[in-house]
Amino acid sequence: MASDSDASNNLETIDVRYGYVMIFSTIFVFYSLNNYVAPCFGTPKSVRDDPWRWRNLFISWIHGMIAGFWNILWYDYTFMIYI
Repeated sequence: MASDSDASNNLETIDVRYGYVMIFSTIFVFYSLNNYVAPCFGTPKSVRDDPWRWRNLFISWIHGMIAGFWNILWYDYTFMIYI
């Protein structure tokens, strides 16, 4: 049985700059979606009094699609590793 120190020695180190690039690019993409794409679809009647709610729902829906797609890809990838 491998110890935690053995597992950490096999991991590659990742430069912190990749994390910063990912964070700022994600902020930019979701900001752009919220301010430029969501208004193009129009506000549904159920949230016409509160347009912020529609933008929040729209961004949550996009985030859910991305996370769900990534989850399916990751599950398939890890499943194929163990076969």
